[in-house]
Amino acid sequence: MVFPKKKVTCLMLLAVCLLGWSSAGDAADDIFNTKTLKVGDVAPGGELLKKPLAEGKSVILVLLPSEKACEGCSFVVAAVEEMEKKHPEMAFIIKGGEGVQEVFDPDVVMLKRSYGVQMTGVPWTIYINSLGKVRKITTGVFNGPEMESYFVNLKWVKP
Repeated sequence: MVFPKKKVTCLMLLAVCLLGWSSAGDAADDIFNTKTLKVGDVAPGGELLKKPLAEGKSVILVLLPSEKACEGCSFVVAAVEEMEKKHPEMAFIIKGGEGVQEVFDPDVVMLKRSYGVQMTGVPWTIYINSLGKVRKITTGVFNGPEMESYFVNLKWVKP
């Protein structure tokens, strides 16, 4: 039986991808084996959160889906950059949004698994107070004023 060249190429690419995924220490599977984190829980994050929390800063952690899966992520990044300039007393961390490479980034895998992030095509934003406790979790695209309103509601800034 003779297969068209295009079909053979697709099948070979699929086989390489599948073999590559399984040999990556099952990192891809780790993303889907999640632990749901709740408001009030101590925020996981290891070394990533250690410095800002030691400095007494609240942390805004934004976990992005792959860049191709998130239409509004450029607005999110712009809003975070705006808030970072306005609020140097807080730490802003953006992770993910790197496509296939993030599956092999142990920080991204650990964060998405620890925070219960599912690959839904929308960003997840976790607001962590200076004591390391999760105070708010949101999903979806947002802008600067919306993020500012969360800071006010959390009593991190005055209205």
